[in-house]
Amino acid sequence: MKFFGPITANEIQRLHHTLNQLTTHVEQFILSYGGFGVFPNLMRPRVVWLGLDGEVESLNRLYTKIEEKLFAAGFPREEKKFRPHLTLGRFRSNVNIDLFIKFVKENPVPDHIGNFDVVELHLMESKLTPAGPHYTSLAAYPLRKKSPARE
Repeated sequence: MKFFGPITANEIQRLHHTLNQLTTHVEQFILSYGGFGVFPNLMRPRVVWLGLDGEVESLNRLYTKIEEKLFAAGFPREEKKFRPHLTLGRFRSNVNIDLFIKFVKENPVPDHIGNFDVVELHLMESKLTPAGPHYTSLAAYPLRKKSPARE
């Protein structure tokens, strides 16, 4: 949801403290996979993604809270507009892009693939290697369980 770039151990501690406090006030929610796409466009694909549906407004509220709280803690605001999606992969070169484009055109992805529960937020570290990025979860922040519906 937010990219930091290189940060210090002290900044990681500030992140940990801020996210830990924030998530205790955010309820769990449900998202679904909703469609498929590429950035910037199908003729020049660089990033392949799955869209998100379901309780997307809850995800947007969580993103807004993260931005506000981290800005107050001294972190810069995200410059790009938040576009909820799950990145499936990235193209390193144009090799075989024509095959990918042909495959996508001939095999449309359904608008609804399935649902998943969003029950925690993770602080992730990424390390670039010759084989591609390697991701490690540094911390998990559980979201608050939903309150039972009032009758």
